[in-house]
Amino acid sequence: MDSTRPIRALMRGLETLCAINAHDGATVADLVHTTRLPRTTVYRLLGTLCEAGYAQRDPLDDRYRVTPRVHRLAFRVPIRDGDRVLAALNVELGEFEPNGATTARFLAELQDCATRIATEFWKNRVESRRTDTPDAAD
Repeated sequence: MDSTRPIRALMRGLETLCAINAHDGATVADLVHTTRLPRTTVYRLLGTLCEAGYAQRDPLDDRYRVTPRVHRLAFRVPIRDGDRVLAALNVELGEFEPNGATTARFLAELQDCATRIATEFWKNRVESRRTDTPDAAD
């Protein structure tokens, strides 16, 4: 028996998470179509992703969306730097008002903004580490 065989349930869960993330959320019907998984399986996967905090259902449009927890997997902003990230987010959104946008759209824009800031923060942090090392002068 091959011990490196992928875990089917995990693969399905990741495929579902990627399908949600590929658009501005997805309905159960969208996910059934995209993943080609049975509806009951999609519901179980969504329940697990929501319980774990990686997805949430928007009651306004019945779409599932990824949560900031998914983005933290990619960017891993340390807690000790959270205040600086929040300050940058506050500056970025200082003039932002939803102006009749739905809550879901506002949250999506807020998430996009937070992702841009976290990306910039992470790039600056990596760059400063490169310039701080003795080998960087080469």
